[in-house]
Amino acid sequence: TAVVACIAVRVLSRGEVDPLGVTSLKVVELGGARWGVTSLGLTLMVAGHYAACMGDTLASELGILSKTQPRLVTNPFRKVPPGTNGGVSPLGLTVSALGGTLIGVITSISPLIHYHFSPPSFSTAPTLQTHVKLISLLTASGLFGSLLDSILGAALQQTLYNKSSKKILIGQITDVLDAKKQDDPNATWERVTGWNVLDNNA
Repeated sequence: TAVVACIAVRVLSRGEVDPLGVTSLKVVELGGARWGVTSLGLTLMVAGHYAACMGDTLASELGILSKTQPRLVTNPFRKVPPGTNGGVSPLGLTVSALGGTLIGVITSISPLIHYHFSPPSFSTAPTLQTHVKLISLLTASGLFGSLLDSILGAALQQTLYNKSSKKILIGQITDVLDAKKQDDPNATWERVTGWNVLDNNA
């Protein structure tokens, strides 16, 4: 998504990129309505993509360190084992928002450098209000991206739990995996959440 938006802004602006420009670079017709494609819109696509990715990554990698047991995003009254797809915790939600904030700060600083070296026609630097809006919007994008991934995980990624070994398994059980991962070969795996439709890459 981000790469396509970067290429689009470069091609449509013919090299003179104004990342926060609101003037339409191209008008397209969709569903009988006319839509203007702006540099700002494409910049937000790039930044939104990375904010969602950063928020989701931090929620997964740091959220598991939470001292409180996670709850299922689709049923907040149900506690689930740490590592369950769709499990959320206050720490995970906080770091996902902070991941979006980090991308927001980077996106906010980048135009300052760009405008400093840009042609005179684009020498209008963004205002403080623009910076605050960008950071706020991308903070929300980080949190939203993480929550969306959690909802998809809870519904479409199977999570299994082995009570005897207290291990989580994402996906389907295989003979090889049973032999290596299951402490007790006679133990059974219970489905905690989801259908086995998506994997982490999907």
